[in-house]
Amino acid sequence: MKFELIIKPEAEHDILEYAKWYEQKREFLGIEFIEEIDHKLSLIQVNPLHYQIR
Repeated sequence: MKFELIIKPEAEHDILEYAKWYEQKREFLGIEFIEEIDHKLSLIQVNPLHYQIR
């Protein structure tokens, strides 16, 4: 069972800005960053009680 995950527009904006910053440091690093974010968010979506609320 997957839970609904809500990402605020501000968080999406921040993620994209950091991805651009990483991409400037090394080619494809921004893509790796986005993929890692997606992976972690999917883990949270599957088992949200495993993580702290912040």
